[in-house]
Amino acid sequence: MNTHTLKAILLASLFALIAACGGGGGSSGGFFFFDFGDDDDGGPDTTAGSNIALFANPAYVPYDGTTGEATILEALLRNQLHTVTPFTGITDTEITTAVTGKNVLVIPELENGDLNAALDAAGRSAIASFVDGGGTLNLANTYSGRVIALINDVFGYSIAAEITYC
Repeated sequence: MNTHTLKAILLASLFALIAACGGGGGSSGGFFFFDFGDDDDGGPDTTAGSNIALFANPAYVPYDGTTGEATILEALLRNQLHTVTPFTGITDTEITTAVTGKNVLVIPELENGDLNAALDAAGRSAIASFVDGGGTLNLANTYSGRVIALINDVFGYSIAAEITYC
């Protein structure tokens, strides 16, 4: 397991814990925002500027151009001076094109549909290749277990999801 893969897993777990503990969103979970940059000292970069591919397919995430959680996430990231490029594709070519030149791939809460079930092996491989090439995968978890299933299938793990109640 490389450190990039571990980072993706830890972020998904952190999102799940924050959502379970009322991290700010609503009844279905919460938002957790942090700086995606990285200083040479290993700490968070206080000057924003990550180049983010945001998965914004409304069949899977609440992205509606106005009040959906993924739409609000996009606005907040832009407000933090990140470059955000929404994309909707789920094929390997569409994912690879979306993440080319980006350093972060954000997949918001999969409330509307099961992305993992829709991806074929090549689509999952495109996500894994991005992470293995040094990209950061940022996932927002929900109680559905869809994100854990996605991590398991993309990276070949068998993580069991547990819900934490606070």
